[in-house]
Amino acid sequence: MTEMVEDRRMFRSTSHNPPGLGEASPHPAPWAESEASDWPPYVRFLGRRGRSPRGGAESRPVGSLTASGMEAAVAGTTVPGGADDDDIVPTGRILEVEAEAAELLPFLASGARADLQATAAQHMLALTGSRPGRALLAGQAALLRALAELAAAPAPAPACDAARALVNLAADPHLHEPLLAADPGLPARLLGRALDPQWPWADEAAAALANLSREPAPCAAVMDVLEAVEPGEPVLERLVHALCTPGYNASAPLHYLGPLLSNLSQRPAARTFLLDPDRCVVQRLLPLTQYPDSSVRRGGVVGALRNCCFEHRHHEWLLGVEVDILPFLLLPLAGPEDFSEEEMARLPVDLQYLPPDKQREPSADIRKMLIETIMLLTATAPGRQQVRDQGAYLVLRELHSWEPEPTVRVTCEKLIQVLIGDEPECGMENLLEVQVPEDVEQQLEQWDRQEQEQCEQEGSVPH
Repeated sequence: MTEMVEDRRMFRSTSHNPPGLGEASPHPAPWAESEASDWPPYVRFLGRRGRSPRGGAESRPVGSLTASGMEAAVAGTTVPGGADDDDIVPTGRILEVEAEAAELLPFLASGARADLQATAAQHMLALTGSRPGRALLAGQAALLRALAELAAAPAPAPACDAARALVNLAADPHLHEPLLAADPGLPARLLGRALDPQWPWADEAAAALANLSREPAPCAAVMDVLEAVEPGEPVLERLVHALCTPGYNASAPLHYLGPLLSNLSQRPAARTFLLDPDRCVVQRLLPLTQYPDSSVRRGGVVGALRNCCFEHRHHEWLLGVEVDILPFLLLPLAGPEDFSEEEMARLPVDLQYLPPDKQREPSADIRKMLIETIMLLTATAPGRQQVRDQGAYLVLRELHSWEPEPTVRVTCEKLIQVLIGDEPECGMENLLEVQVPEDVEQQLEQWDRQEQEQCEQEGSVPH
């Protein structure tokens, strides 16, 4: 027995397919009458595949200032908008700060003195740097609208502080609806500034949009607005062009266009655009999976690719020679391992004979997304075979041995089990289309929570 086979057996499930429900069901579920730990790898894939494309990471609040008196108090009234227990301020102080915030409105308006406008914008940034401050602003529609307009105003207006305040506000899901209600044109205005190659605060505009589009409901609203901006020219085409063009804006790196694209790819219309073979969008994005200067950009692109892989009808195209996505997903996961000649021949050319200083993707979150993307590509039988044929197991085997993060290691194990495990029964070849019974899904979710807790405990133990 070769060493490779021994490694494969290390990951193989020791269980067998449990019996079905009997003659009453013409297509018995293979997970019936069994414990969660006994289910074969492809069933565990079903429970953990993710029900739909999802958004990426948000941009955390950037305001480092704290408004005077906004610190947490020992007792008082909980600020509306989902504040935690440590975000409690006295009722009297709430009314006082609301009055002070309302007084800022004239100084934020267009035509106000530049120095007063700058001071007012700094106060707004300070308020948005704390959860109570953001909650207090949620009910100030006029202030939110003035701030949004100021964020796109030309010099000498303090657009930078206003834009950063919007980043903070949009980082709070409770502010999404008030922001869009106060200024329905906000997404279009932010996108115009984000894609303006001369605008110095374009990255702040992109970050605010990325935060605003993270949750499904506001993402749909943002997408609807963006689609209506220029019907003749897809906004996504301009976004991808800016993201993939080095030096598009000499004053702003535009890294946050990556998370924005990832969030928008939650929407079917965005995925349809990205997966259009005639546009070659995916091919333009693939090199950015190894973009060295920003994990934000890399993570956003990988998130968009992961969401696109929920469209299993495109898997053959994605894995085929026209796109050849798999080497771009595996290369960031590969290290400087020295494979045997036989194993090396099984790998794609881009993964053969890597230099001894080859480094893996440093971000654990991105490594996990890369593995999840490959997992989605194994949803169909042809996809699983193509992933196997390109030597993915070899890279994943070495990654598992190296991986320091428990959650990423567990995700890697699940993918390896899918690759080396038995094929699903007839009629269940497409794992993204199989309906999982509700009780089974609940058990899988419980098992997921237990695994997550175990991973967190392992991660907290010093090595």
